[in-house]
Amino acid sequence: MEVGLILLKQISIMFILMLLGFMLFKKGKITKAGSKELGTVLIYCVIPIIIIRTFWVEYTAEKMQSLIYTTVIALITLILAMLIGYIFFKKDGVKQFSVAFSNAGFLGIPLVSAVLGDQAVFYIASLIALLNIFQFTYGVFIMTKNKELISLNKIKTNPILISFVIGLLIFIFKVPNIDLVDSTMSLIAGLNTPLAMIISGVYLAQANLKDLVSSISLYKVSLIRLIIIPLATLGFMLILPNSLYDMKLAILIAASAPTGSNVAIYAQQYDQDYKTSVLIVCLTTLLSIISMPLIIMLASYLFQ
Repeated sequence: MEVGLILLKQISIMFILMLLGFMLFKKGKITKAGSKELGTVLIYCVIPIIIIRTFWVEYTAEKMQSLIYTTVIALITLILAMLIGYIFFKKDGVKQFSVAFSNAGFLGIPLVSAVLGDQAVFYIASLIALLNIFQFTYGVFIMTKNKELISLNKIKTNPILISFVIGLLIFIFKVPNIDLVDSTMSLIAGLNTPLAMIISGVYLAQANLKDLVSSISLYKVSLIRLIIIPLATLGFMLILPNSLYDMKLAILIAASAPTGSNVAIYAQQYDQDYKTSVLIVCLTTLLSIISMPLIIMLASYLFQ
């Protein structure tokens, strides 16, 4: 129960920040282009810094073992989510993308930190890196059905993947931590939640609220993204040892997050259904205020 309440409090704070972004856009204080630039700051600076900082810890055999475990578990959970997305939305690339890929970076990181502590972000670093790789490849393909758009160069230059590799090298080669650098990175990492939710608020401000509450298909996407996939992931987690409690809960939090805003970015970039993608991001984010605490409270009880 305590874990669920912590999560509910954190999501409520995020919702308030999202309303701030909504109001700023409506008042003309931030534009669509401005929110896109804030998203660039998140993707190319804030989240990479968070991942690198997560790995800048003392190397131990136990942590290396945890990294291997989390990579394998993350891969399985992502494949499971993509498979469910394919089953339900085989002919709709935008919706398939929307249910397959959660907002593990923007929302997963601050929620895991709030519930389990900053050190637990270590457990979802692999998931975030893999998620971004799959978005740049499988995600682009199912949305466009064009294999030519899948570029190895784009994968190699992905900022999340680069930061993962840098962080891994720092961890393996036991690079000593520098207080000044760590303090600076901590300040930058603190931007993640406010910026991410302000951007989400801007997306919400662009959405047609009538369509948001009246479209049955959007609720189907939300049901699968927020309930079906998290429960399937939870079922898989139950076969893992209880000794991996923090690891399982961290990955489940990330897997239970609403649809990532990248679906709207890609839909806009590749001339797909941008309007629907924005509505999905907004609706799943709003409904996650209810769904995520319930899923995590259930998991915290079953994982004991």
